Amino acid sequence: MSNSLLMNLMIENLLNENPRLKKNLLNEHNDAGIHTALSPEEQSPHSINIDDTDESEALPNQHKILSKKEVLGLNEPKGGKLVKILKNIALVGTFAITVGMAATALFHDKKSVTKDSEISDHNIEQVIKDISEQSPDDSNVLADQIIKEFESSPRFDDDTMLSIISHEGFSGIPYIDVNNVSIGHGTGVYFGSKSNPSSIKPTWKKDLYKLYSVPSKLQKLDTGSSISKETAKFIFNKKYSETKKKLYNTARYLHLFPQRIQAAVIDLAYNMGPNFVNKFKLFDENMSLAGKAIEDKNIDMANIFLQSAADELVNNYNRGKTKYATDLPGRSSKVHQAISEPISADFDFKTTIINPPDKRYENKKYSLKSVFFS
Repeated sequence: MSNSLLMNLMIENLLNENPRLKKNLLNEHNDAGIHTALSPEEQSPHSINIDDTDESEALPNQHKILSKKEVLGLNEPKGGKLVKILKNIALVGTFAITVGMAATALFHDKKSVTKDSEISDHNIEQVIKDISEQSPDDSNVLADQIIKEFESSPRFDDDTMLSIISHEGFSGIPYIDVNNVSIGHGTGVYFGSKSNPSSIKPTWKKDLYKLYSVPSKLQKLDTGSSISKETAKFIFNKKYSETKKKLYNTARYLHLFPQRIQAAVIDLAYNMGPNFVNKFKLFDENMSLAGKAIEDKNIDMANIFLQSAADELVNNYNRGKTKYATDLPGRSSKVHQAISEPISADFDFKTTIINPPDKRYENKKYSLKSVFFS
């Protein structure tokens, strides 16, 4: 089967699976009354019927760029990944998504689901190449982004959350946690006044429900003096999402690190708050330098800076063991190991995505504090 015929079949399948998109493309006209979704060779002075599958000219050009709304409205095969990945990319708006890209992604998604298995490791690179080559943007950079999204499966969040929960434990009643109050799986809440943030008010439960918009069905599971594990997991999920969103929205380097390091930084932020770098200034500097080294593809140098950053968490220079390491020896040891373990150029680095340089940040001194938590 020729490549052009296969593409036509994939596009036809895409339109059949997405009738709204099909209708949108039919309704697209330019000033001359010609479908803008069609290439010049495919355009005809006659009325075009996209349902007429015997005529290849009825299909939209594979290089037609879809709007963000059209991409986000695509149906996803249950169990597939690639269409979902294109939606994630469209949401950010870094790359254009074409008809050919969407059709190819849907084709491989349905193929993997039909075989009752995920896309295998041996052909994923070819699949990603097939999709990225349909893009009007830099195909290599886009391929890196798809790989990153493909590797960032839900297991990353599941595993990171389970790790944090295992570190935090569970308490159904609020407790004083340094200068604030926590409940559930170490979720920080503020039931006191500004002058006394570590006080627990009698109305703490009502305040908690309002703060995290806890649904009534979960409220009914709570006893008079405590919350259930179900409620604790609900508010934990919200706090985790808030923490992660802030990190990934403000961190210019976080996504460059292997996932084990990303998870360790999320753990630190959840445990000590997003301003923890104020207490770990050398950690701040070394993580920034490690990110720049990765961006420059200097893995050996990145490993040196990562080791220094990890050491700073547990042993301040000239000041001995940190309070973090003293109070949480097991947790700090795991975080230290995750950050200090050398990055492998053959494995870790190939799954990271190097963003195109941003001229706004050229010749500026980076610090983790300004980069991660600006």
